[in-house]
Amino acid sequence: MAKQSRATKAKRKAAHQWRLKQAAKLLSLFEDMNKRPAETVEELGQWATSPEGRRYIEQFHDENGHVIPD
Repeated sequence: MAKQSRATKAKRKAAHQWRLKQAAKLLSLFEDMNKRPAETVEELGQWATSPEGRRYIEQFHDENGHVIPD
């Protein structure tokens, strides 16, 4: 296996941190709208892809279509 450079490791860590922030924001949006936390990942996914969820989440997107974390 090839050895990863420090730059590659740093990029992977930054990408992981960004994905965690995205997930946290989606969880927060679900709770704001539904007044309770999502019980499962599946429930969160179904809500995020539903027309109602997409309309709500759309308010929090950046110009690239990514959810803007707090």
